[in-house]
Amino acid sequence: LTIMLGFIFLQKWLSFQLLWWLSFKLPYTMDGAMACYVFINTDNKDRIQRIMKEIYRVLKPHSPFIILDTNPDSTGIDFSTFRNGLPGKEYTYGESRQECLHIDNQEDLILNDFHWPKSMYEELLKEVGFQEIEQIEPTLRDIPEKELKVIEQKHAFNQWRSEWDFPPFVIYRSIKPTQE
Repeated sequence: LTIMLGFIFLQKWLSFQLLWWLSFKLPYTMDGAMACYVFINTDNKDRIQRIMKEIYRVLKPHSPFIILDTNPDSTGIDFSTFRNGLPGKEYTYGESRQECLHIDNQEDLILNDFHWPKSMYEELLKEVGFQEIEQIEPTLRDIPEKELKVIEQKHAFNQWRSEWDFPPFVIYRSIKPTQE
């Protein structure tokens, strides 16, 4: 319980710190932004929207904003490095769920995150003002065979599970328009 409460506090603190850091940036000063696993660790849709608004504010016109999160449509599927949520369970909008990170020669590391459907990302990006929104859901089949072999050799890993058929991640690419 202590660890879980500490993690919840850490999530809220990190979200606050991101908003605080962005608040000191002048408008139109950033060439691009990327949010990796930020929104699955944010328990409140309004807070997600505030973060997106701050990112939008500090981006220069025609700058990209990229989001990478675990794919909500792959919840419960066991991948080589993690499983997000319980198999067979249908999660509701913003519902808390456990993520099991598979670590070699150790017990799984259990984290808590939140289930946000893909529609929420697109809805908020549009509301904030981003355009040219592109959703990408890559699998291992999207990586050319030669490139995949290089990756496997470099990292001494080829124990893939469901990554061949199910996209573990969803990526959103959007652009702040030139004219507002």
